[in-house]
Amino acid sequence: MLFNNNNGIRYKNVTKPEELIGIIGIRHDRLVNQLKRITPEEVHDIYDGIGLNFFAYDENDSQIPVGAIRIVDEDDLKFIGQEKIKIKNTDIEPYRGDKNLLVERFLTSPTKSNGAIAAHGLFGCIYIYGYDYVATDLFIVANCEIIPGRIEIPKSYLRLGFKPIADIKRKHYDNFDTNSVPMHATREDLIGNKLKRIIFERYRKKIDFEFTKPEDRALIYKEAVKMMESLKPSYAREAVVYI
Repeated sequence: MLFNNNNGIRYKNVTKPEELIGIIGIRHDRLVNQLKRITPEEVHDIYDGIGLNFFAYDENDSQIPVGAIRIVDEDDLKFIGQEKIKIKNTDIEPYRGDKNLLVERFLTSPTKSNGAIAAHGLFGCIYIYGYDYVATDLFIVANCEIIPGRIEIPKSYLRLGFKPIADIKRKHYDNFDTNSVPMHATREDLIGNKLKRIIFERYRKKIDFEFTKPEDRALIYKEAVKMMESLKPSYAREAVVYI
């Protein structure tokens, strides 16, 4: 079975600073404390001010995030003075289409048993946004160390339709201290299969998507940073109390 549609998990995009702080909190726990792949200063960046951050939460657990993902739409880069999506040390021009998305900061909570289930629906969020806003091409830098002791391209991305466009290398395509690989999927790869579309569409009723303008996302990020400054240095662990 490609995905598991669990009734206890719901998904939504960030519409207020408290939600973004919750996402940054699990990034800190997962990527800094547990995996030690980035520094605390790299937990959030300017792309949180233009990107669409989605998170998963358990309806029975006070909406504490159990997973998150960020989608950066190339069309929104102009708000921070940039033009094109880029992946470090990678030429993506041959794969670029008319509307390009970069999928990043995908993770699930290390302390929640339903984190793996949440991952399935977060893939659904990619599908919903890509389908509804007619994305032609999607890019992601995939972590290849999901299974301890093994370095391999995650099968979940391959099943989604992503294909590698470079070699697996360590700390080469981003600042994450891990082996990773850039991957690309076309719109046809993502939604061309009828069975895949049916599976993804099941998540629509579980995703609360309220479109926000890039300028609104910038204000949410600015307010979140201001709130976090009053919580440092322990903001990441305390952030989830806001949700």
